[in-house]
Amino acid sequence: MVVPTLTMAGYSVMMKEISEQIKNEKISHVILQAGVGGMAAAMVAGVARYLDNIPKIIVVEPESAACVLESIKAGESGSKK
Repeated sequence: MVVPTLTMAGYSVMMKEISEQIKNEKISHVILQAGVGGMAAAMVAGVARYLDNIPKIIVVEPESAACVLESIKAGESGSKK
């Protein structure tokens, strides 16, 4: 669990840097790639931590990708397709 935790911590730095660059400007949307979910989860956590407003968050993945899509098909992610 150490590597995923450190990976997500690294991704959360991106949201912190974004929040510093936009200087509290409201953003309406954040579009993220799903992958295995670590980057998307870290960015969502960063949005909640660093932004004053919560934008619409859209997580995308190609239909041919086998990561999150397979979890959705198996009913394991709690997400809707």
